[in-house]
Amino acid sequence: MTRCFIAIIGLLACAPLAAAQTNAKPPELQQCFACHGTGGEGKPDLGAPRIAAQSAEYLRKQLESYAQGTRSSAIMEPIAQGLSASQMQAAAVYFSQLATSIATRKTKTTPAAWLRGRQLAQWGDEARHVQACANCHGPQGRGEPPVAPYIAGLDARYVTAAIAAWKNGDRRNDAGQQMATVAAALRSNDIVALAAYFSRLPAPQRT
Repeated sequence: MTRCFIAIIGLLACAPLAAAQTNAKPPELQQCFACHGTGGEGKPDLGAPRIAAQSAEYLRKQLESYAQGTRSSAIMEPIAQGLSASQMQAAAVYFSQLATSIATRKTKTTPAAWLRGRQLAQWGDEARHVQACANCHGPQGRGEPPVAPYIAGLDARYVTAAIAAWKNGDRRNDAGQQMATVAAALRSNDIVALAAYFSRLPAPQRT
């Protein structure tokens, strides 16, 4: 009985320390905060997306891609190249545990463009050989962790830039090149419609 009591007291004493370690900000995150915000909310005017609540696996892969040059960014490439594998993992885990509590600015759109965005997102366009975004990114763009990120609630300018990067070959970190194929088949007005549509959806909450 005495031994059990001592063991319980020991566990209770360690609990605050464990919680502090879980919520601690790794020092390498300071450079992340400058663009992505302390809550991972992103800074659209800088072209930095919200990364809070994306899966740790997805975030780590993006850092690896920047370091390897399969995803291009004059800002992100040198940052990623300066991180060790353990630092990438620590940053990915930290941001994956944050809530998407800050609302994203919704892009204005016309009813016709919104309907086109919804069509492409939910059903695709068979005539143009474009599969639905929902096939990989889930219903309402909520993501399919750990591989496919959520795109609901992301700033329209970022989504537009991301699709353009797939289209022009600046981003090549999709093993099956599925995104490159889809992006190549999208017209400019389709990309704008999709970006506006997803910006108006609520970002998912992770538990």
